[in-house]
Amino acid sequence: MRTAFVRDTPTGLFSRHRGGGIEFQRLLSGPRGREDTFEMSIIHIAKGYSTPRHHHNFDQLRLGLSGTFNYARGRDIGTGDVLYVPEGTWYGPHRNEDAAELLLIQYGGNAGSGFLTYDEIAEGFQRLESRGSFANGIFRPASDGDPDGARNQDGYEAIWEAVRGTPVTYPAARYHEPILIHPAAFEWVPVPDAPGVREKNLGVFGERRNEVRMLHLAAGASVKAGTPGSVELWFVVEGQVQAGDDRLADRDALCVEPDDGRVELTALAGSTIFGTVLPGFG
Repeated sequence: MRTAFVRDTPTGLFSRHRGGGIEFQRLLSGPRGREDTFEMSIIHIAKGYSTPRHHHNFDQLRLGLSGTFNYARGRDIGTGDVLYVPEGTWYGPHRNEDAAELLLIQYGGNAGSGFLTYDEIAEGFQRLESRGSFANGIFRPASDGDPDGARNQDGYEAIWEAVRGTPVTYPAARYHEPILIHPAAFEWVPVPDAPGVREKNLGVFGERRNEVRMLHLAAGASVKAGTPGSVELWFVVEGQVQAGDDRLADRDALCVEPDDGRVELTALAGSTIFGTVLPGFG
């Protein structure tokens, strides 16, 4: 089990491959090179931030914390909304007309391509800077006087190929477009054998059962976290939760690894937490 405290987490950039206007508080991450590698961060979006239309070879979840985030023409994530962006699914372009904060979880999807850690992305960005330039989310390689020899690429795609040394392959889109979820419209349902605990099951995606849900724990209520064969991540939306020796409060986070077994979470006050079980490869 690992925990992260937002008060101890600095805000900054790790790469400029998408341009300016975005800063990260990196809460938790997984090790390099695994199918279930992930990064869990709070991101701060400035007015005017934009990216081109693109798709990923990984999955991502976004939870709106404040403001409104535009993810495609006419499509916005409001405060409290959840967006699931599946691997292979196109989205964007997006341009933010206001500042926003979101929880962002990026992770290896059902196809098993994995995910580059932010450290790997930063290393790849630095390597490619000597070979060309990044602008508006696109990498433009230096042509060396031969304009036909240079091929513009999505910034992340170019970095992936530089780090992994192999072309990116994208899985067929399992979902036609990103899935925008409004948790406020869901009813709270009691969790069996956990008095004082209620849940909103927001979805289960793909053949490896990527689960997304929210829990509300009354003061003093407890619930077991942990899923055999999968990484489980939790984020405190509001409240106070005891996890082992650690006391988590608003915007703190928890990772339960497959080998951790079951971890008891106990609410010290009425608490709402957001969680996901990543695709299982065990």
